[in-house]
Amino acid sequence: MKKIIALIVLCLFIFSASAAFAESSTIGYVNLENTIQQSKKLQKLTTDFDSFQNQIVADFNREKVGLSEDDARIKAAAYEDDIQMRKQMAEARIDSSIRTAIKLVAKNLGLEIVVTNGVAIYGCKDITADVIKIIDIGQD
Repeated sequence: MKKIIALIVLCLFIFSASAAFAESSTIGYVNLENTIQQSKKLQKLTTDFDSFQNQIVADFNREKVGLSEDDARIKAAAYEDDIQMRKQMAEARIDSSIRTAIKLVAKNLGLEIVVTNGVAIYGCKDITADVIKIIDIGQD
């Protein structure tokens, strides 16, 4: 019985010490998937790109009627290049928004390191909600 009580006390000590470490941790983490899904600004960037891509596909489908196979292939390649360029621009804006917000939140909370949720296992402060707020404050 004394061993069980000692084990319980030890477990409680370890739990309280680890909880205190997590609260005072200088390591934070961000769930990138949740950030992109929950940020209004990032959702708008994603939706805008999807709309652009759908419009390009509709334009191509309308314009390819009556074109030779070679001309249709050339026009498709041009549209694909345009879509790829716009996709890279959207991804760069999303990445920049997230990185800027992470830097600001980390600085305000005194965090030395911020990792993504795939890297964080235990003992990190979740700053995802703070990052989303900072991103959306700059919403157009």
